[in-house]
Amino acid sequence: MHLPRILAATLLGIAALVTRPVVAAPLMDLGIASNYNVFILGDMSHQYADVEGRLAVGGNLTLEHYAVGMLLDAGADHTDTLVVGGTLSFSNGRVYHGNVVHGDGADVQQVGLYAGENPAEAAGILRQGNPIDFNAAAIELEQRSRTLGSQTSNGALIRPEHGGFTQLLGGHSLLNVFDVSMADLTAGRLDLIVPDGAWTLINVSGKSGSLNSMGIHFGDNGARIDDRMRHDGSLSGRVLFNFFEAESLDVHALALPGSLLAPFADLSFYNARIDGQVIAKSLYGAPQGGETCLSDYTKCSGQSNWYPFIAMSAQRNEVPSPGSLILVLTGALLLIPLASRRRG
Repeated sequence: MHLPRILAATLLGIAALVTRPVVAAPLMDLGIASNYNVFILGDMSHQYADVEGRLAVGGNLTLEHYAVGMLLDAGADHTDTLVVGGTLSFSNGRVYHGNVVHGDGADVQQVGLYAGENPAEAAGILRQGNPIDFNAAAIELEQRSRTLGSQTSNGALIRPEHGGFTQLLGGHSLLNVFDVSMADLTAGRLDLIVPDGAWTLINVSGKSGSLNSMGIHFGDNGARIDDRMRHDGSLSGRVLFNFFEAESLDVHALALPGSLLAPFADLSFYNARIDGQVIAKSLYGAPQGGETCLSDYTKCSGQSNWYPFIAMSAQRNEVPSPGSLILVLTGALLLIPLASRRRG
């Protein structure tokens, strides 16, 4: 047995480990929009729906029969929950936790600002102010979308054959990046198959398109988040759909388990729900507007549920941990006297 050779090989292995480069995953969070369920850079108009978390709108906002902040807790009371950079028109609704802040004028009619059952116990106030620099926010979020959109794909897109379903198959333990087109998101079912605890970044190319009538499932067994029940957000909180080129986007007739980043897009969102955060240039309900609401209120606007995106700031470090190096070095040092005794 040639222990000196083994020792030399061990030391060479250690040297190789020490000199291996650190492969860092990109920082992935939603920046200034991180604390908002819905963050719109321009105008927004919605009816007969709700945003469960905070709502920020850089332009003018029109809401009717609408609720904001229902899933926030008492810690949000008297903080800024609904922020509007332009003019606010809000009738027949409620903000459960926090203040309503508007930049220009405000026409607010029959809107409660309380959390419990007693309207007299206010959880916020209506005030004028500009707590968010929406111009700076637009620059930040547009750049973030472009940067994420430039990430190299490390996952596989498996297109359906003969009526099957689209699969996004990734094997990275930290971040799985997929390049898809608008046309790839037209199948009746999409399976996201990545390791447990990993993030999924879906970069969608194309200037315009529609995301609708599609079931989204997780894992090899095709498990789907129950549309009728609350969940813990551990799956949807690690999924980001990044529409880094979209200028026009229609989302309807589906439950989207993930966050949506589309800072260049005019978003039409109705008869659907998003279990995540929504960032867009503008946001409107059904294209037919009030006429659709008269026939079916559920088709007016989409519901935004407060399942925040889980920020990914870790890196996949290919250098072994100090503890691992100590164990290997200790083993190598123990081989030295052993080799000397056997030679003697």
